[in-house]
Amino acid sequence: MQIDPLMAMRHCGPEREQNVVSESLPNSTLVKPKHKNRRRFWSAIVVIVIWFGASGVFGPLFGKLSTVQENDNSAFLPDSAESTKAGKIVANFSKDANTQIPTLVLLEGSVDVAKIAAINAHLQTLPALHIQYLSPYKGSSDSGVPMSDYFVPGQPLFAFPSTDGKALLINLPVTSNV
Repeated sequence: MQIDPLMAMRHCGPEREQNVVSESLPNSTLVKPKHKNRRRFWSAIVVIVIWFGASGVFGPLFGKLSTVQENDNSAFLPDSAESTKAGKIVANFSKDANTQIPTLVLLEGSVDVAKIAAINAHLQTLPALHIQYLSPYKGSSDSGVPMSDYFVPGQPLFAFPSTDGKALLINLPVTSNV
């Protein structure tokens, strides 16, 4: 027996109306409203267009944020902290156009004036000595380079004794661009 959907809707309440329509009509004839799907689609398109528009306008301004932003950990420490003080000293050291690497040589043993004079005399001859290569260095066929190429120009090479007279400390100012 076939039930007429319109008749069933007139004689029953709204709660029965959906069941009667779904029982009497096949699935292929049910038409779902498409206006909700269209509204969602166009809403998403509008949001994407607004997002791209805002990114295009405000995107270049985001790069300027780094000029006022400070992310390093020392920004959160007080100026009296030891690490903050050390960081400032290192920053000052790095700013200099200093190409000198402080190189110290320690000689232990009994020290007297004659030994100090002999070592200082030998240190004065170091810049003229040549470093001999065991094999060709960087394609060169020469016998080496003078040690003066490795020392900071104008800096003296000297040795000075310790206060107890049991050691000598030699300062060799080596360049960092070797």
